[in-house]
Amino acid sequence: MNILRWVIAVAAVLSVIVMPATVTAHVLKSDNGVSAVLHIPPSDSPVSNERTRLVFEMKNEAAATIADTCNCRVAVYEREKKLLDIPLVADGGTRGYADVTFPRPGSYRIELAGGADDSRFLLDYTQYVESSSTQPSNQNTVAGVRVLLIIAGALAILAIIATQQITVRGRYAKQTNYKRRK
Repeated sequence: MNILRWVIAVAAVLSVIVMPATVTAHVLKSDNGVSAVLHIPPSDSPVSNERTRLVFEMKNEAAATIADTCNCRVAVYEREKKLLDIPLVADGGTRGYADVTFPRPGSYRIELAGGADDSRFLLDYTQYVESSSTQPSNQNTVAGVRVLLIIAGALAILAIIATQQITVRGRYAKQTNYKRRK
């Protein structure tokens, strides 16, 4: 029974360590009957000082596509300072996009606003931007560390099981030999 407890404890710790720390991609936001999901191709991980395409998949309450007719604007804020305010470019009915360049790594607020005068909407997203100099090596390092943690955890579980088996067999052998001598 002790082995099972150890295996469960190690598995629980490893699952927490190996799970991603933050997940911000593809959050559905809604306001005043309009819903949109923000995509950032290719991996939803923008990099500072590089052109980034913000793609909004949009629908209204009637499930009609509105990107072509919404007269939308995209604003990007760093803290409370507005860095830019540009029109959303329609891209075939359900999608609209805006190309931006984030000047520094850090957290940014992205607003998508639009609609007619009587039915305005405002959708607010938060996006973290990585440093351009650390993006590739940072992702590889994190992936490598996770793989090493998984391997180390598996080896630890095997070592615990093997130690328990040796201990149990040793006790059993001593008891058996003691009974035979009598």
